[in-house]
This record gives sequence, C-alpha cells and structure tokens, in this order.
Amino acid sequence: MFLGRPGDYNHVSRAPLLQGQPAAANPARIRSTVKEDLYLTYEGLNETTGRPIIKAHLNPLVMWIWVGVLIMIGGTVLALIPNAVPMRVAAPARIETAPAGAGD
Repeated sequence: MFLGRPGDYNHVSRAPLLQGQPAAANPARIRSTVKEDLYLTYEGLNETTGRPIIKAHLNPLVMWIWVGVLIMIGGTVLALIPNAVPMRVAAPARIETAPAGAGD
C-alpha cells in the first residue's frame, strides 16, 4: 500500500532492494511529516506466497522532538550571552554591632 505522492520518501541509500539479503543490506524508506514519521523496510519474501514482507514503523510527533531540541539550544545560547549594559548594584549598608560584653 502506497501512502502519499511519488517522491514523498527520503531514501537513506540509492541502492535498490536486494532480494534474499538480510534487512541490514536493504535501506529503510522514510516519510517524515510534522505529524509522524513512517519507516518502511523490506524484510524479504514470504516463502509460501512469494509476496514481499515489508515492515512499517509509525513514530508520532518525531519532528516536534527536534523542534524542542532547537528551542532548548536557542534558550541556552541566549542565557549564555552577557548583558550588553552593565548594571550598578548598590551595596547593602553595614550594621554596626556592639562589642562583646557590652550591656552587662
């Protein structure tokens, strides 16, 4: 079943699917949207029917994790920038204390 328009999938590799090879030799096809990521991998042929076995993994909201990471990095950089105008802070007044033993 094809979900989307032709060219919607980002190819990890341009190599064609290799029949009879383990899944590691076959690259995943990835379709990434703001809502979800869809990973399709070729797992081989079904021995009884001869049909291809395709695994699909649907990961919701992955794009928003990366948006959150960028916001965190931006906030960290902003927090590390020193103030442009130095501020003067008044020192607190010193309180005079009575010498020890006074007031007996």
